[in-house]
Order: sequence, then C-alpha cells, then structure tokens
Amino acid sequence: PASGFQSFQFRLLENKIGVLQSMRVPYNRRHYRDNFKGEDNELVLKSEQEKTLLKLVEAWLERTPGLEPLGFNFWGKLEKNIIKGLEEEFIKIQAKEESEEKEEQMAEFQKQKEVLLSLFDEKRHEHLLSKGERRLSYKALQGALM
Repeated sequence: PASGFQSFQFRLLENKIGVLQSMRVPYNRRHYRDNFKGEDNELVLKSEQEKTLLKLVEAWLERTPGLEPLGFNFWGKLEKNIIKGLEEEFIKIQAKEESEEKEEQMAEFQKQKEVLLSLFDEKRHEHLLSKGERRLSYKALQGALM
C-alpha cells in the first residue's frame, strides 16, 4: 500500500508504541498484516511480539522511587491534598445561589470527583484496565502522577 497510514513503516511504528489490535481500523476488511507479504509480513509479526514502548515505560514508571508508603509517602500526601481540594471546591459551589449554572457546576464537580478518587482505588483501576479504559498498571499510574 502506498498510503502513509497503511505503510509497512507506519505499522511497525504502531506496533512499537503499543497500539492495541482492538483499536485498529481494518483495511479492506482484512487484518492489517494480510496486506504484507514475505519478509515484511514476518517483520510485522515479529514487531507484534516484541516489548512495546508502552510496556517499557510502564516498567520504568513502576520503579519510581518514593512510591512506598513508608518514608515520604507521596501517594498518601497526594490523596490527602486532592480530598482537601475537592472539599474546598464543593464548598465554593454550594455557596452559590441556586441556578442552572450551579447545577451544571455541581454535576461537573461530581464527575471530576469520581475520576480523581478512582486514582486511589486499586480495584477500580483494575476494572478500568480490564475494560481498556486505562492501559498502565496501578503502580505505573502512581509513578506517572508522582
């Protein structure tokens, strides 16, 4: 294929960065690998089996120093500060006069609160991983936020 997004090099790049099979758009209703023959097909297949950049970054983030609960305990401090910030934001919104804007702000606040608090819920994180809504391990997520 001559198109850039269908090219051999582009497919190798997608595999290297970790694009999931489920996120790919079929080309001519075929698996993308079926468009390559011989050595190109073998190289694309090999690239699918190698560690991706995403997996390498994940492993690196999991080794971030300071994630341990003993010592500095960054994660515990982050959770405490986020909860404090959420409480302050809730008080600000509650203090406003009743209006459609206040209702919209409260609805948006509830969404943000759910997302932020989910960062500290490992079971919720695992659930989101299983649904494909998150891609990094819980420990790597912690390292990324540090």
